[in-house]
Amino acid sequence: MGTDRYAYQSRLRRISPMPKLLLTGSALVLCLLCDSVTVGLVTLLGMWGLVTALGGLSPRVFLRFLCIPMAFLAVGCVTILINSYPQGAPVLLAVPVGGRLWGFFVRTFDLRELHISSWKIGDQIPDRLNIYF
Repeated sequence: MGTDRYAYQSRLRRISPMPKLLLTGSALVLCLLCDSVTVGLVTLLGMWGLVTALGGLSPRVFLRFLCIPMAFLAVGCVTILINSYPQGAPVLLAVPVGGRLWGFFVRTFDLRELHISSWKIGDQIPDRLNIYF
């Protein structure tokens, strides 16, 4: 019910759906083709700006709508971190299942080895986020 209310109150409600579809579709294709965290973040900020400035949606409401996708992202990240290890491996947290340990490896959370590429205008855009474990 909440999304319908915001849709009817939006200043973009009278604009044809086709330009909005083309804008969001091109943003999606751009993010998929570039395969870059930087492009994704810039696109997210740009869409946030368009929705709040042109559509009249408050930033608080926009962030509230992002809670469910962020929950899916968090669950997905946790499932990527969980792995199977042999008995006796130095795990941070694990559950024994059938002679193996399922859990988190100690080195997975070593932030000293987290390297994030940074760039400034004029530099070549990095291909992806570099994380070394």
